[in-house]
Amino acid sequence: DLEGDNLGARRTENVFNIQTPVAIAIGVRYGPPRSDEPATTYYTRIEGTRIEKLARLDSAKLIADFDWRDCPSGWHMPFLPVGSGDYYSWPSLTDVFPWQHSGVQFKRKWPIAEAPSVLEHRWRTLVDAPPERRVELFHETRDRTVHRTYGALLEDGTQLPAIADLSSDAPLPEIVRYAYRSFDRQWALADSRLGDFLRPSLWRIRSPKQVYLTSFLSGVLGQGPAAVVAAHPPDLDHFRGSFGGKHVVPLWRDSEGTVANVTGGVLNVLEETYGGTVTPEDLFAYAYGVLASPTYVDRFSEELTLPGPRLPISRDADRFRAMAELGRKLIGWH
Repeated sequence: DLEGDNLGARRTENVFNIQTPVAIAIGVRYGPPRSDEPATTYYTRIEGTRIEKLARLDSAKLIADFDWRDCPSGWHMPFLPVGSGDYYSWPSLTDVFPWQHSGVQFKRKWPIAEAPSVLEHRWRTLVDAPPERRVELFHETRDRTVHRTYGALLEDGTQLPAIADLSSDAPLPEIVRYAYRSFDRQWALADSRLGDFLRPSLWRIRSPKQVYLTSFLSGVLGQGPAAVVAAHPPDLDHFRGSFGGKHVVPLWRDSEGTVANVTGGVLNVLEETYGGTVTPEDLFAYAYGVLASPTYVDRFSEELTLPGPRLPISRDADRFRAMAELGRKLIGWH
């Protein structure tokens, strides 16, 4: 790993004049192929300036000249080592809350605005335009055009007419609250014709009980909180404004708030440990109390160079309850 990320939260010097990190991969096979067995993987990182990195590479004559660390073996394991210390014995956030999802991706900015009146004006501008002008106003992509029909976002089985076929008095789509960026609530046109990847599953589980936690689960966290929350379906780039991915972790798997996004057995273990009831909301609030504090990233800065925050869960019932109460307040404020 030669580092060199100049687009992420922690910038390092690159060996090339590019913005994305660089790695050298070496594959070695001894004997016949064994395609049914995952390979053993080792990792090393070379730090420093560009000159220092190139000098370190130039000085190496053998693979053994580098300080290699073992990586977990498995078909779906990342090519990253597991470090030593208590941090690495804790479960990852998605070990505890296993359902993670990509955020909403419209692929165009105009269906999102700071006020419903702005969206209504934009919609009327679109449908008042002649069909050939609608192509330009709409901003077509591979996955969304004005001439195709699409299934409704909020109603199963309903097919919507193509944008090009709408009359000038076409009904305005439903306008809903939208979690655009961290602490930035906007409004959006909830219409499947207007967005390339609107993630229907995120819209269909929304309710007054729902909370969506977002983080940066596939990259290196910078300074600040390790997670934020939203009460509305979050944008793909909700957490940091760019490089969004499968970074949304809902509290509930359904809109009724009856099926928790918590790994089976976890709440039972906590109840036995604390000698009392532990609800999904308790555990979610506890997790947010821990991750929303900037001191979490400060304290585990080195460990968090490996993507995906881990969650320390206290054995002390009073400490757990106190952190859960703090987390509840933070969720309410945020």
